[in-house]
Amino acid sequence: MGNESHRNAEQTGWNVAQGRYEERPILARYRAFARDYPRAGYPERLNVFWRMSEPGDEGLGTPTELERLTTFEDRLTQAVEADRHTVFSVILTWNGRREFVLHTADVEGFLKRLGTMPHEEDNYPIEIQVESDPEWAYDRSVTPPAARGE
Repeated sequence: MGNESHRNAEQTGWNVAQGRYEERPILARYRAFARDYPRAGYPERLNVFWRMSEPGDEGLGTPTELERLTTFEDRLTQAVEADRHTVFSVILTWNGRREFVLHTADVEGFLKRLGTMPHEEDNYPIEIQVESDPEWAYDRSVTPPAARGE
């Protein structure tokens, strides 16, 4: 990706939405990418699921859990997004888990970076699903039209 794409990613703001899903509260953070954002350069979707050890009464995480999630997200952002290798697009929190949705062209590179980023004594409580999604269809299914540049 060229510098123009990087500037577009940096200038892409995050939006927040709240709602209910399956009778439980859900929080969504999502990026509102410009219509001309080069999505085709990131055809592989990574869904990184964090299972909370302290989900709290509403399933959105206790302050301690949210602190761990923030640390993980900051480290992951630094490891994979700072040089445009991978792009965060959506973050969903509900029912005792957080789902980070990212896009990349290099799954192996993402996994290598994930494996070498700092972590606590215990491994992160994550599971990763990888899907080919060149049209970013999943993102379109969980975000409003304005977030998709429509």
